[in-house]
Amino acid sequence: QDLSISRPKSRLAWGVTLPFDPDHVCYVWVDALINYVTASGLLDPDSGPDQPGFADQGNSWWPASLHIMGKDIITTHAVYWPTLLMAADLPLPKQILAHGWWIMEDEKMAKSVGNVVDPLALREDYGTDGVRWYLLRDMPTGSDASYTPERFHARYDELANVLGNLASRAISMIVKYRDGIIPEAAGDGLEADIASTLSAVTGHMDALRVHDAMATSMDLARTANGYVDRREPWSQAKDPSGAEDLDETLASLARVIAVLTALFLPVTPQKMTDLAGRLGLKSVPTLDQARSISLGGLRVEKGAPLFPRVDR
Repeated sequence: QDLSISRPKSRLAWGVTLPFDPDHVCYVWVDALINYVTASGLLDPDSGPDQPGFADQGNSWWPASLHIMGKDIITTHAVYWPTLLMAADLPLPKQILAHGWWIMEDEKMAKSVGNVVDPLALREDYGTDGVRWYLLRDMPTGSDASYTPERFHARYDELANVLGNLASRAISMIVKYRDGIIPEAAGDGLEADIASTLSAVTGHMDALRVHDAMATSMDLARTANGYVDRREPWSQAKDPSGAEDLDETLASLARVIAVLTALFLPVTPQKMTDLAGRLGLKSVPTLDQARSISLGGLRVEKGAPLFPRVDR
């Protein structure tokens, strides 16, 4: 089926004039799509990419590894755009992800309906990372998701009560029982849980199931909180013969928190950078680094609550 890429100026005067017909302008979804090429610098002669095959010679912006759009513009990006690229002999995006809509009271959010939630207002109370967490944790890939203030607050509480609480407990005990120095113990008390989580999260992210990846990551934090309750480091600290056990407990907690900073970094980058610093790390480790990271001897620092309480 042919697609008309022009519109008469009598109907649309503000578009880009066609070079071969001054009475017509370019269909907006054609000139808009071409902006992807413009923004990438792919064909910018001033930056040097005017050689044949430039896209294969090092332009890291092209082709797109993943092209993300809303489900209402799939035809535009999955039919029109590839057609234009093929006509220009340019590489296509490697993968396309169409996300769903945010729904409120069974209706799509829209300015015309008046049911749009202001993310900047949410940010004032919950922080940027709190908003990011809700959006990426609560929308299944490819499906719609329903927003409610109660659901948003519950997801934020999950961050505070599970991940934030774990970090606070572990760091406070390292400060209290070991003068803030992470013990040089093996720290493999949660190794099996860490390994299975890293494997599962990698699979979820490769399949673009970010919500599942974050749910699995949060499960590891819950497991670590359970580890604290089972090991009872406060009891180990009272028993002189339990010094090695206490070292193992604290080292294991420090290690799992370092792994969690890597897992949560894509969604809560500000808070995970902060948390990594509290562990004595200069930066958040990559997932590969997290598999074998050594923290013994690093000095931890207590700080304000990672995810401050928000009263509704």
